Amino acid sequence: MSDIVIRPAKEDDWDLVEEGLIEGELLTERPERRSVISRERLRENARKSIDRYHRNAKKPEAAFIAETGGVRAGFVWVTTEINFSDDDTCGWVLEIYVLPEYRRRGIAAKLLQRAEEWTREQNATSLWLNAGGNNDAALALYKRVGFSVETVHMSKRL
Repeated sequence: MSDIVIRPAKEDDWDLVEEGLIEGELLTERPERRSVISRERLRENARKSIDRYHRNAKKPEAAFIAETGGVRAGFVWVTTEINFSDDDTCGWVLEIYVLPEYRRRGIAAKLLQRAEEWTREQNATSLWLNAGGNNDAALALYKRVGFSVETVHMSKRL
């Protein structure tokens, strides 16, 4: 899709980021947990994340918006961390989200490419992200664009 434009986020784009954080969290949860999760609680958590990692950021961060036909279709939000195993700077994708009606058009891949470019601009040596174990489409995308599994987090509900 050639009419995809990736641009830096503006302050009035953070409503999209907030909604994407909520929807992303729902996609990460197992189906039996989705029905018991309060959207109000998810919204509260999303706002806390935006405050912590954006408005009160203590390290570099950036968000990029994907537009197609002048409409916001998704975003990626990335920050930096110190990799404690080797003291190098690494990038972390805090969230990537594409609205359902714009998926499977290459938008997420372009957003990840921009996140990688930004991470390199920060002199980071790697880019990391977390993915829900049940999100097969996202896992396939991440593998396709060069990510590999480093750790696996597992849980057991008690």
